[in-house]
Amino acid sequence: MAEPKRRAVGITRVSFEGGRQEARLYSYDTQAAAIRASCEQQGMTVEWIGQERAVSGGADLANRPELSRALAAVEAGEADVIVAAYADRFFRSLAVQAEVIERVERAGGELLALDHGRLTNGNAAERLQANVLGAIAQFYREQGREKSRVGQAAAVARGAIPWSRTPLGYTRRDDGTLEPNAAEVELVRECFRRRLAGDSHMTIREWLREQGVDRSPRGVQQLLESRIVLGELHFGDLENLHAH
Repeated sequence: MAEPKRRAVGITRVSFEGGRQEARLYSYDTQAAAIRASCEQQGMTVEWIGQERAVSGGADLANRPELSRALAAVEAGEADVIVAAYADRFFRSLAVQAEVIERVERAGGELLALDHGRLTNGNAAERLQANVLGAIAQFYREQGREKSRVGQAAAVARGAIPWSRTPLGYTRRDDGTLEPNAAEVELVRECFRRRLAGDSHMTIREWLREQGVDRSPRGVQQLLESRIVLGELHFGDLENLHAH
């Protein structure tokens, strides 16, 4: 009598979406295709493959929805193996990696990264290999964050906004700094006049939509609370009080 096939669940993850290099190199489809091909070759059935969209590999388990779902499936006896195309699609946090490996193996399951093989605490050498891989992945995440921080600080210092969306009322120059957008300045002024007269965020939102500008209620609130209109730039604890 043939043994039943092992049941696999897959994890695909991209930290940032929208044209970033990571999204091109590690697309969901590319990762999923590799997982399916490997599982077929190894005689495993694929139950499902989850997509963690715009999720950091350094996030804690509570903020890793598909990884948590896969872990729950193994612990419930509904899956035998959790598969990722690359080890760093699994984890960029050594602490999360240690917790997941321990829980998966306690439930009798297995973690498989196609580029490195099984991630396990099995013996001292295997545990060392898994820890080294996890530490390297965490190092690159932390190093990238530090480099981003330096770039963000430099951008704020020169008055360039370090986020993608240009505030209403402004045009972003090629260097990232802002200048008033003549076609939108009066819209912003009118939003403040209406708020001063007692209009709600929802009322102002509807008025903006009538002018062809779509903003969420939260977006309207952020517009009216933003100090950008005072020439200030704030990003976390970074600030430039004379940005433009």
